[in-house]
Amino acid sequence: MTKSKVVKFKVENSDKVLEIPVKEVDTLYGVSYILLRSNKDLETKVKEGFTKLYAINPINDCKVPIYIDSKIEEAKGGVPLHNEEDYEYAVKHKIEIKQVIEEVTGKPHDNEFKKNSIVAIVYDEDNDKYLTINWHEKGGRLFIGGTIKEGESPLDCALREVKEETGYSKLKLLKEVPKINHHYYAFNKDKYFNIECTGFLFKLVNSKKDKQNLDEDEVFSVEWVDKDTVLKEIKDELHHKTYEYAMQDRVIVKDGILVNSELVNGLKRKEATKVILEWLKEHN
Repeated sequence: MTKSKVVKFKVENSDKVLEIPVKEVDTLYGVSYILLRSNKDLETKVKEGFTKLYAINPINDCKVPIYIDSKIEEAKGGVPLHNEEDYEYAVKHKIEIKQVIEEVTGKPHDNEFKKNSIVAIVYDEDNDKYLTINWHEKGGRLFIGGTIKEGESPLDCALREVKEETGYSKLKLLKEVPKINHHYYAFNKDKYFNIECTGFLFKLVNSKKDKQNLDEDEVFSVEWVDKDTVLKEIKDELHHKTYEYAMQDRVIVKDGILVNSELVNGLKRKEATKVILEWLKEHN
């Protein structure tokens, strides 16, 4: 991967152009702020923090805020979800965090069906246990998962699936984790799938249960289990990775395929880097 490619960002409503090192050029679509050492190239009196000025990301014309931090060694374009230092700065200053790389789990197969899905992790704080469904010999132990319907948001899908599969509906959203691109075989449908999956971590608010609403092929046990059982028995790579994401204070997705990056969506990072470098030669 090409490191620290200098990219020209125009300052909004100005003739100023900032030459900013972008650490990994394939993540250019994910730049959500500019960080400078000083204000010498700007028409502002602000010496530290947010300048109240914006730069234009050349590849997507998005406005990104300009900040000043005199302690840094060089200017940079911040890509929070894919760089630890950038993440810490973005959280501290409440800057938007964009996902442009999806980690890939599972193994691709021919004749895969594509869909968007969710994995919902429900935590019972009072009893220190997690809600799971046990498919036994037809897939083992998993968290709650399901397919997003047309016109349905990932969050609405997660709440619906938890209610339908387990009967629990009184939940508090604690966290939405980055999307994962996953390949898998569905035992109950006898099909291979490639999905984009959004994960959620919920807290159980009320243990009252409604009646389940299951399809004929949904034959499983609903079981609350402790952390040790989760780590030992949830072997599915997607569900295991979603749990890892949910339990971390931060998630730094470093490898996978590009998303939310118009020119390079679906490409691996090395391929995406070549495409964006060619684009910069022509347009920047």
